Order: sequence, then C-alpha cells, then structure tokens
Amino acid sequence: MTATGDPRTGISRQGLDSRFWRVLAAQSLSSVGTGLHLVALPLLATTYTHDPRVIAALATVAGVPALVLALPVGNLVDRTHRGRLMVYSDLACVLVVAALTAAVLVDVAGLWLLFTVAALLGVAELVFSTGLYALIPTIVPRGHLLRANSHLAVGREIGAGGIGPALAGVAFSAAPALPFAINAVSFAASAAAIGSFAIGHGTRPNTPAPDTDPPATAKTRLSAYVGDLTAGVRFAARHRTIRTTLLLSAGAGLFGWMPEGILVLFAKQELGATDVQFGLLMAVTAAGTVLGGLVVPRLAHRTSMTRLVVSTYLIYGALLIPVALTDSILLVMALFFVQGLPLIASGAAVQSAQQALVPDHLLGRTAVLRHLINALTMPAGLTAGGFLGTWLSLDAVWIIAGTGFLIVVALCGPGLRNLEPRDAHQS
Repeated sequence: MTATGDPRTGISRQGLDSRFWRVLAAQSLSSVGTGLHLVALPLLATTYTHDPRVIAALATVAGVPALVLALPVGNLVDRTHRGRLMVYSDLACVLVVAALTAAVLVDVAGLWLLFTVAALLGVAELVFSTGLYALIPTIVPRGHLLRANSHLAVGREIGAGGIGPALAGVAFSAAPALPFAINAVSFAASAAAIGSFAIGHGTRPNTPAPDTDPPATAKTRLSAYVGDLTAGVRFAARHRTIRTTLLLSAGAGLFGWMPEGILVLFAKQELGATDVQFGLLMAVTAAGTVLGGLVVPRLAHRTSMTRLVVSTYLIYGALLIPVALTDSILLVMALFFVQGLPLIASGAAVQSAQQALVPDHLLGRTAVLRHLINALTMPAGLTAGGFLGTWLSLDAVWIIAGTGFLIVVALCGPGLRNLEPRDAHQS
C-alpha cells in the first residue's frame, strides 16, 4: 500500500496541504476569468469602434493600476488579512462583471463602461495576485515553494492563456453577454474556494509592533505612511539577492518583450506563415511552457536554485538568436517550444527564492515591485522592438533581444549565489 499523505493534517506526499490545493483551484478559476475578459472586452469593443488606437488603449488600461497603485496595494496586503483580501477582490470582480453583463443585455454598454470595467478589473487583479504571492509562504513549507509556485504558474497559463480565451471566443459568438456571465461565475467560484479556509484561518501578516508613541502631527503621519509604502523598496535595495532578482526580471523583461511586438509581422513577412500557422506558433510556446512547469519540481531535486535560475534564463535568451537565422516555420516552432520550457521554471524559481528571503511583513510591498517592473518593461520592450524593426530589420530585433538577454544574465549571475530557501529572511 502506497502512502499518499497524512489524512489527519491533509498534507500530501508533495508536502502541500489542502489549503494550497484550494488556493490553486481558486487561482486557476480566477485565471480563467482573466482570460475570458482579456478576449471578450476587445471583442465587445469592436462592436462600438474599429479604431485601432481605442482597441489598443483598452488593452493598456488594465495595466495602469500596477503603475499608480502598486505601492499602496502592497502596503494594504501587508496590513490586512490576506486570504480575506483575495476573497473581497474576487467578489468585487463578480460585481463589476455582473454589472457589465446586465448593461450588455439591456444594450446600454458603451466604450466608457468598457474602459471603466477594464481599469477596475486591473485593480482587483493587482490586489489578488499580490495577496496570493504573500499568502503562499504562510501555507506552504519553505522547501516546497518551488513545487507550489510551479503548480500555480501552470494553472495560470492554462486558465488565462488557454481555457479562458478559447471559451471567450466561443461564448461571445453565441451571445455577447455570455462570456461576462461565465466570467462572473468563475470569480465567484474562486472566492468560494479561498473563503472555504481563509475566512477562519490566520493569514494576516506577522507585522512588527508599532511604536508606542503615535505620530503627533499630520506631517509626521504622512512621513510615516510614505515610509511604510517604500519599506519594500528599501529592503530590496539593501538585500543583494532580492535586488539582483528584480534587476534580472527588469532586464529580461525588457529584452524578452522586444520580439513580441513584431512577432506577427516576422511570422508573416519573414516566415511566410499563414493565419493557422501563426496560431500554431503561439500554441507551441504555451505547450512548452506548461510542460516545463510540470517538469520543474523534478529539476529542483537535482540542482541548486541558483543553477536552475541561471540555466533556464540562459536557455531562453540563447534561443532568441537562432530565430533570426532561419526562414523555416517548422524550425521556429521547434525553437519556440523549447524556449517555452524554461519560462515557468525560471519564474517559479525566482519567485520561490524571493518568498523565502523576504520577511513575512514585507512580502506584499516587495511583491508589487515585480508588478511595477512588468508594467514598465513590457511597453518599453514592445516599443523598442517596434522601432528597432523599423530602423534595422525584423531579424535584427531577435539578435539584439537575445544578446541583451544573455548580457543581463551574465551581469546578474554573481548576485544570484544565495537563492536557496535555507538562506531565508537574511538581509
């Protein structure tokens, strides 16, 4: 008879108890909802306008909260019951999407409503993802963080990158309001999954006791609040390993996003890809990403966290360059599949190291730095790729991106020596 875990504690042989599996279910359901509205909102917008600037702006507005509200949200996560905050975030999404569903049904929706909904969902998703990042180390043993984060990344990829978008297209073709109705149900189910354990359990951060003497003036109180907001920034600036992982994310994000903006042009003009082949090109990357996420836990037992991070980033960066050296769509598909393999591996490894190294009461304020970096590097990388493709060539974008990616990894390598979980909470 094979042991599968301890039924008294709910801990499986993977070292993950029932709370994690419910969080995984909740995050996967929430990701399906995200994938639904990421596709359904632009589709609905095209019924009101065909102006590409408006459609692009609608896609961009969801990322604005990460720039404007990142620090306040991080502070909120570090001062509040994290599980309940995630439940409230999902319930807010239910209300917002339900209101949009009703507006579509009675034909009173308009572009102003779509932009409002996109912005509100962006805020809610920022709160949810930051709360999730900070919650995981409180319910997962430190030695199992990589496994847990890999499962979460796979669930997010399948939900937001696969099931959600596919379901949105089919549902929208049946009835414009249907994907939003399904969206509301997915967020409600996510809230129920987290609420089944979070409401009655302690998932509040272990915040150090405040000073006995409260600030006496408004100016002092403001100064104290600003100090709270920027505590994560100060910690990251002092902690070499955390600082290096953030710099690695910034550099890799900048160069990694460069080819994405010109990908459809490259596929059509340089590879002669058809619409179907372009879709397959995107699909093989996602397939590699999911497969890589399933393999990550096995790799963790055979190598150090530092080697895992450096090797996966090197593989991804190195495989950007040969894309420019071939005109074979099949070879590029193969490269994209292999390139997808380390995506979850690298992200899960870096996130696990950060969660293990950052004190509990700073997890939220450190997590939002990743959102800030992503919100800045994505448009910067896409824009740079577009200009480089115009000034030089589409092939040159891949070579520059791959070379820059490898240089970033080489420069950050020395600062990644202490990524192991046993080094947790050292500053």
